[in-house]
Amino acid sequence: MFRLLLTGIAVQLLLSPAVFAQKKETRRVLRSSELAQEDIAAKYNEAAHQENLNAIKQYEEFLKSAEMEGDQKAELMFRLAEKYFEEGKFEYNIEMEAYQKTYDDCFNTPGCDVTTMEADHEKSRKWQKKAIRLYTTVLSSYPQYPRADEVLWFLGSAYAETKQPDKAVRQFVRLTQSYTDSRYIADAYVSIGEYYFDRNNAFKALKAYKQATRFQNSEQYGFALYKLAWCYYNVQEYGEAIEHMKQVVTFSSSGSEANSKKRITLQEEALKDLVRFFADAGEMEEAEDYFNKLGREELVMNMLKRLAGMYFEQGKFEESVKTYRRLISKDPNSVKNPGYQNEIIQSYRRMGRKQDAIDEVGRLLKDYGKQSAWAQSNSSNPDAVKKAADHIERALYDVATSYHNEARKLGTGRQAEETYRLAESAYRTYITELPNGKNAYVMRNNFAEILYDLKKYDEAYVQYMAVVAADPQGQHSLNGADSAIICAYKMKEKEAKEGKIQKRKSDTDIEPLELSEWETKLLESLDNFGKIYPNHKDAIQYLTESADLLFEKNRLDEASERFRQVIAMNPKSKQAMRAAIQITEALAFRAKSKATSEDFKQAVSDYKALKETSKAFYDQKGLGNSKFKKDMFEYYQLAYLQLIDMTFKSSPGFALYNTEGSDLKDNNDVRAAANGFRDYVDAFPEAENAPNVLNTSAVYYYKIKDMAKTMETRHLMIDKYPTSKYYIDHIAELGYAYETIADFETASQWYEKLFEIDKEHASAKDAFYTASLFRESLGQWEQAIANKEKYIQAYPEDERVLGMKIDIPKVYQKFDQIDKAKSAYNNFQKNPPKDAPIEFVFFARMKYGEILRDENRPDRLDKHWDMVLKQFEKLDEEKMTPQMKVFKAEAAFERAIYSSQKYMDSKISGPSSSSASQKSIDRALKKQLKVKTEGLQKTEEKYNEVIAIGGGEWTLAAVVQIGRAYDNYAQTIQNSYIPTYLSEDQKELYNMQLEDRTYQYQQKAIAYYQKALEVAFELNLYNETTAFATRRLGELRPEEYQPLTEDLLDPNYLSTQIRSRTFFETLE
Repeated sequence: MFRLLLTGIAVQLLLSPAVFAQKKETRRVLRSSELAQEDIAAKYNEAAHQENLNAIKQYEEFLKSAEMEGDQKAELMFRLAEKYFEEGKFEYNIEMEAYQKTYDDCFNTPGCDVTTMEADHEKSRKWQKKAIRLYTTVLSSYPQYPRADEVLWFLGSAYAETKQPDKAVRQFVRLTQSYTDSRYIADAYVSIGEYYFDRNNAFKALKAYKQATRFQNSEQYGFALYKLAWCYYNVQEYGEAIEHMKQVVTFSSSGSEANSKKRITLQEEALKDLVRFFADAGEMEEAEDYFNKLGREELVMNMLKRLAGMYFEQGKFEESVKTYRRLISKDPNSVKNPGYQNEIIQSYRRMGRKQDAIDEVGRLLKDYGKQSAWAQSNSSNPDAVKKAADHIERALYDVATSYHNEARKLGTGRQAEETYRLAESAYRTYITELPNGKNAYVMRNNFAEILYDLKKYDEAYVQYMAVVAADPQGQHSLNGADSAIICAYKMKEKEAKEGKIQKRKSDTDIEPLELSEWETKLLESLDNFGKIYPNHKDAIQYLTESADLLFEKNRLDEASERFRQVIAMNPKSKQAMRAAIQITEALAFRAKSKATSEDFKQAVSDYKALKETSKAFYDQKGLGNSKFKKDMFEYYQLAYLQLIDMTFKSSPGFALYNTEGSDLKDNNDVRAAANGFRDYVDAFPEAENAPNVLNTSAVYYYKIKDMAKTMETRHLMIDKYPTSKYYIDHIAELGYAYETIADFETASQWYEKLFEIDKEHASAKDAFYTASLFRESLGQWEQAIANKEKYIQAYPEDERVLGMKIDIPKVYQKFDQIDKAKSAYNNFQKNPPKDAPIEFVFFARMKYGEILRDENRPDRLDKHWDMVLKQFEKLDEEKMTPQMKVFKAEAAFERAIYSSQKYMDSKISGPSSSSASQKSIDRALKKQLKVKTEGLQKTEEKYNEVIAIGGGEWTLAAVVQIGRAYDNYAQTIQNSYIPTYLSEDQKELYNMQLEDRTYQYQQKAIAYYQKALEVAFELNLYNETTAFATRRLGELRPEEYQPLTEDLLDPNYLSTQIRSRTFFETLE
């Protein structure tokens, strides 16, 4: 069975895919390999492959080891060659599968080139070459081998397999010559025939196929007969070709062929080819009779189609039309019918029957259009419906354009008019039925042209505009745009004659006039041209005409827009300057008129137009002379500002702004005005009114409480307009603005700048004074002092000067510049400024004393306080103001502190020697007790002097200090020296006496501490002094003076409990 398959494979591999002797209508001729039905790859599976390899191994080993000669060895070699050949086929199939996969992957990968790919047949070629060598060896070494013809057939097949057709055909020829009785003789003749058939050698091919048909029992008989028929056809022996092809049909129908699929394939191919043969032979009746007998109506249809085409090519158009109508009538719903109808149209055109061609186009549209019964019947076949639409589109296109061209060539006369009419009809049908057809652009243009030729200007206008809209850059669009204008002008002329166009009543009439229908369309076409073709030489003229038309209609805004475009195209012309002046003056007049009549909304519109127009004219290079440019700039500047103002005045915010007490915070209308004025200054920074406008912007921003914008605007005023009258005011306001946002350092800088520029400015004095305070609060003490000194020098008569003079040492002291502070206080107290309040002088003396105290200079400090108190003694009673009493009390207190320190430090420590006698001990204790007692008396006297002065907190402090003095005395007694000469009983008695005496003095201390709390209550004072007294009372009389308490949350914040804390613990 495998050998039989090789017969077909050999033929397949021997031949190339070329087909010869085809006429205009090509058809691929059946090949013998296509009749082979078995899938070798499927049959020759992996199991067979392994079995084959085992057999190869056994055969090769046997050939090497066994001593064989003659036919026996030839037989074994032949079998081995067959195995080699089979293995080659197995590898070949694997190689092709791998190639197909690689090919598919490459095909689906962008950028991969499949044309450079080739299958790798290295393995299969290796086996095939082995087979060929063995076949050749068998034939050369064993010429008398009984199966030599079979070896020869397989050798030829192997050469064909390896693409060596010339070698292959030589083996087949050799087989026919040497082995006439071989079972492969018919196969060899067929292979020879195929070889010459593919090389267009019809006569040699015919000879070979004829030899093959002698073997009617061969499997190749039917195919040989089929190819023989084709050879007769190719040499134009149509009668023989038909008869032999009929024999093929009869043969394949007889059942002689064992393979039913092969029989069906051969029969179908033969019948298809008979259609061609009958048609080319012109045997229509014979063919129809033959095919009908076979019940193959479709073959009749194929023949009719071929015959109709032949009639058309031969110029037999009437016959072609009849044949196509016959085709259509046989199957009204056939998908091929639109094509047949199209051929009928072409036939009438070839015959010059224009009306008939138009009618047939109508029939094509009616019978096969989208709404036709045919289209409904074939709705499931969208490709067929689309193809029909293509036929319709092409037919209309061809008929309309050809008739149109013919009409133009004819020029005038009845025939030309009729041809124009037919062309117009075709165009109108196309545009109506196929507005989006693939040739719609060209057809619409041609339709417009023919309408223009026929003077149907209104319709022509519509089509010309549609052409431009479809593709502005298309090849016909420029002409279309131009022609649309011409059509509009012609229709406008018609309107003028009919009195349909409105005109101005007078030169002062500025009310807009209505445009007529064709004025509107003219305007549209003029604008359209300028917009799409701005660089065309006619664009400026058309835009000028557009602007003039609108100007005449008092449509100044629209005219302005077009004049601007005109000027942009040719600014150097006098007409351009004239147009610019004319439109600008008209706009300015109208805007001012509306503003004066308080029609603010319309004024906004007019000033906007004036602004845009004058700016465009000013910017246009080459437009107008220098005076013109100056005038345009002034118009632009005026319009810019007035537009902002009118916009604000037309807003609700304007009325609110002029209503007293209105809340303007974040008002959008006021903000818009502020922004607009700000933009104006950016646009015209050199304008004379720029500072005024910028000041207004700042005021508006301030009104809406936009501090950031206010500050930004004031900065701009200061930076750009230092000579304006608003300059200094804005410096002052800017400083205040920074103060309001708590940027005290920047505020100070601006206040200082204001002072440096204009010390006499209304805000300078307060601003500079504030700057000194800010500098101090910022810790910038040097600048603060410098500012105070400058202030004193600039404003010596100001009431704040004296305060600033005493502030200077205070600042020094505050920032730990102690030496400078002490020097300044000392200088102030020694040389007080004229008219300095006595309080300032004594304040300086007090501060000077405090510094001496902090420097631990007791010698100088005591003298200083004595001097201060003596100065108090010199004062009249009326000068002893409450503040002065406080100063005096403080001085007396400080002196008392200094003088009482010795008392507070004194102890009753007994003799200095541990071996002193009783007499020495008694003498020492008596002396020390006397010193302590006298010191207590003097201390109390000193603090009573403070109390007598009545200095508020110092009175409180003095009372506490007396309490402390008694407290100290009691502690000193309690901790005094115990004479060593006393016995134990005497010591106990001595201690009891000390405790009694200690108790007396502690009671005195308690009394003064209690007095201190009373004074604190009266004076509403609570300070460290009060706290000390409270604490000591709690220690000395805990049953009467409990520690202060407060409610505290428990750490888990879920409940509260009372926790005792002293007052000072509370403060911590």
